Amino acid sequence: MRRSDRIAISGIGVVGPGFGNVAEMDTFLSQGRTACRSIERFSTECFKSRYAFQVAETDVASDSDILDVRLPRLAIYGRQALVEALQRACLNPAIDLRECVLVFGTAVAGSWEMESAYGSLAKFSTASISRIGAGDAVSFSNPARSVFREISNREPVIVSTGCTAGLDALGYALEVVRDGANCAIVVAAEAPITPMVLACFEQIGALTKEVRQQQLASRPFSPDRSGFCLGEGAACVVLERQDRVAARRVKPLAFMRGFASCSSAYHMTAIHESGKSILASLNAAIADATVDSSQIDLISPHATSTPQNDRAEHSALQALFGSRLSRLPVFAGKASFGHALGASNLIETVAVIRMLSEGKVFPYPNRYLSRIEFDDIFLPDQIFNKRIRFAIKNSSGFSGIHSAAIFESS
Repeated sequence: MRRSDRIAISGIGVVGPGFGNVAEMDTFLSQGRTACRSIERFSTECFKSRYAFQVAETDVASDSDILDVRLPRLAIYGRQALVEALQRACLNPAIDLRECVLVFGTAVAGSWEMESAYGSLAKFSTASISRIGAGDAVSFSNPARSVFREISNREPVIVSTGCTAGLDALGYALEVVRDGANCAIVVAAEAPITPMVLACFEQIGALTKEVRQQQLASRPFSPDRSGFCLGEGAACVVLERQDRVAARRVKPLAFMRGFASCSSAYHMTAIHESGKSILASLNAAIADATVDSSQIDLISPHATSTPQNDRAEHSALQALFGSRLSRLPVFAGKASFGHALGASNLIETVAVIRMLSEGKVFPYPNRYLSRIEFDDIFLPDQIFNKRIRFAIKNSSGFSGIHSAAIFESS
């Protein structure tokens, strides 16, 4: 298979704060909503950061085939996204998935279950975990296997590269399909809203300092941004060869054209303000996709809402697109559903696929409340209708990992 061949995206599924499937995500994002609220699962009295983007129990399906309270919370999210993606791709697990490669991306895996097993939740927990997320020390040991257990006995490939994990898992899947695999199913899932995770990020000063207006806790590219706000959720993307999708008479949702990843070798947690390593990943992905930067119609950056990340990212985008940057719409998903660490970029990828399909760009929530620090970053304040052929999605993670992907409309 040639590197320039388009790999079909045949199915997508998603669970996130404010939505339990792709259709609900469309409505949520189209309305410019944000799902941030006070953390409810444990006491935050000893923390400065008290907001998070949490998946509501009403967002989790009541289907007994998906819901299993013995599983870790992130595995429940992942299974729900997986079931939706397989349905959208018209794939029969018993017949069509025997030779599929399974890939799972996460940064911190079953953190709630781990803290529960260690007993550290006891001093923070204010209520029972209710019907979801009651996994034990056994179940959190391999949440990836739990996600895929209904469709295969094979071990999934696990990608754990911090906050780039979901996009890196998708990049791995792209390579295996290019190398001859019939199909690759990627699930990225995260449920990091726990005392230990909150404490760690708060200790290094990465979390939002907002304490009054929850709708402004995550505001990428705003001069008033003060840090990211934790989120959670899962997404699933199915990649297949075009001929295989055509044989089932399924129309691809979009195509994945290219992927690249590099390391800055700069700092464990910081990003160089020049954004040169981010730019390197963007250029490499464009080259891998055999397209030109002038063909890109939509940008979906990492956009964490930290002063350092957004500034470096803007520098990279400015270097890549020049004066054209001000005319390119930007989708900053973490303003709507927070930072779900390793799952965030795959959730954002599902949103990108929808924007490619529908010819629209989702608005930046509460845009009227947020000034933008950079004059050439175009964040629509309402749905922006635009024919989008190519979109670029990038992500950055601790240890200096920078990854990017190119998608094409079908």
